Amino acid sequence: FMRVEVHFKDLDRSEALENFALEKIEPLCGYLHRSDCHILVWLVAVNSRFQSGSPEYKCEIEVRYPPKHDVFCSKSSEDMYSSINECAHAMQALLRNRAKKEINTRNDVARSL
Repeated sequence: FMRVEVHFKDLDRSEALENFALEKIEPLCGYLHRSDCHILVWLVAVNSRFQSGSPEYKCEIEVRYPPKHDVFCSKSSEDMYSSINECAHAMQALLRNRAKKEINTRNDVARSL
């Protein structure tokens, strides 16, 4: 079964943020076509001592599935909701491209038989 974990770093846990992240990640499952995935989501407040002004928020998504396939994406902005949205869209594109490559590889193998 697919596991999805949402972690908070240097940021108070928020049910609204967690639900938003889960809502954005749910469509990614359609691109995976597998049930043995592990999706990790990190929501991070980036506090740099050199940074002045508004803080930066980062969303990182890592998709792991056997055998040792990992896909990683990270996006930052001044708004956590924007970071989550941008990261989910970027991950969707990465997974779509990976799925196309896998299909092409399977078709090439089938043609060579």
